[in-house]
Amino acid sequence: MFFQIGMLCLVMVGGSHAHGKRETIGACDLLAAIRGEKIGLVKQMIEKKCDLTVQDELTGQGPLHVATILHNLELQKILLAAGVAPDGKDKKGRTALHWAAMGLDMPLVNNLLAAGAGINARDGRGQTALHLAASLGPDLVEDLLDSRADMTVKNSRGMTPLHMAVVAGKIKVVEILLARGANPRAQDAAGMSPRSYAKLYNHPEIETLIAQAENKPSLGRKEKP
Repeated sequence: MFFQIGMLCLVMVGGSHAHGKRETIGACDLLAAIRGEKIGLVKQMIEKKCDLTVQDELTGQGPLHVATILHNLELQKILLAAGVAPDGKDKKGRTALHWAAMGLDMPLVNNLLAAGAGINARDGRGQTALHLAASLGPDLVEDLLDSRADMTVKNSRGMTPLHMAVVAGKIKVVEILLARGANPRAQDAAGMSPRSYAKLYNHPEIETLIAQAENKPSLGRKEKP
């Protein structure tokens, strides 16, 4: 079985038989139970002291990653209450918070932050939750900033969240970040500024916004050069 973790004992999932087949999950196959969103079974496994640190062999995703990807707030709460570390990383270096940001799910984000997740944790590409949210749209950006997400963090290519928003053409995110003090002159590892990317990707409205921001006093800006 792909997600089997070595436990031979099987338990029934549901009491009915469909066409003579029984659905079974390993007694401690926590990932499979979470993928099936079988909350009662997950609770039983936690009570039986099943391994909460198990990871998928292919992706490295743990129980908290899977529950978050499924947008299942109840399962996320159960796992955190059981002691699952909020900042565990998968093979791409992503925490559950990265996945919650990519899913644009603020209740999941808030729950993780309340449990102690690092808001500025970086994935394997050096990206924070704010980098990811900025490239997707405005839904989470202000909330993350209100939760003290750091606009000065650069990814492995030296790009700030503002760079990410510009490349993706997210004008509303650009407006939010500039209004909150993002540095329009910040350069990435290739020496490219947000305005350079706006020109490169043919985003004239964003280019105009950034040009206007460059001409404003820098007082209050939070970005590093």
